[in-house]
Amino acid sequence: MTSTSERRLVFLILAGLGLDMPTAIRMFLTRVRHTSGIPFPLTTTSPHLAAALDEADRLTADPAARVYTDAHAMMRDILREPEADG
Repeated sequence: MTSTSERRLVFLILAGLGLDMPTAIRMFLTRVRHTSGIPFPLTTTSPHLAAALDEADRLTADPAARVYTDAHAMMRDILREPEADG
């Protein structure tokens, strides 16, 4: 079962497309019939991708994380000699 907020979001998205829920469901069922299956790819997130996404979320939330404005700045930082621990 979907939450009320999920249903509202779906209704808003469909309304933006000029559709209502019954029409969207009919469209989905028609595509299932024509394709003899689910009309979109069903995939899972690999453990490596899930870990990378979790790390990205942690870094995004970390105010001390470095932020780069371009790839050149990032590469300069990556290639810089490590600072000696003193």
